[in-house]
Amino acid sequence: MTRRRRGPARTEVENDLRRLRTDAGLTQEALARMVGVTRRTIGSIERGEYVPSVTLALRLVCALGVPVDRIFWLTGQTPGHGSGTMPLRCPFLPPQRQDQPTGIRQLSRID
Repeated sequence: MTRRRRGPARTEVENDLRRLRTDAGLTQEALARMVGVTRRTIGSIERGEYVPSVTLALRLVCALGVPVDRIFWLTGQTPGHGSGTMPLRCPFLPPQRQDQPTGIRQLSRID
């Protein structure tokens, strides 16, 4: 008989998505729309229950305008241990509107 574990599975990837999202003034729903996923997916990532695909992680990086190592890091590493610069170009993003806060952009929906 296989025993099912209770509670969320712990991953080797930690994140600071909730703080970065709230610092940007975004709800889970707003960020989810920006990156083309559901609000539940954002919540699952924030709670450490789900590790996003590389594509989704890069969309989060672009949407929040921060380096990937400020959002995600391996357990035991120091968050934001990289250069602190934005190493990723986001060519799929539409031009930023004047009324949008810096770093917050609408992304095309993931098909």
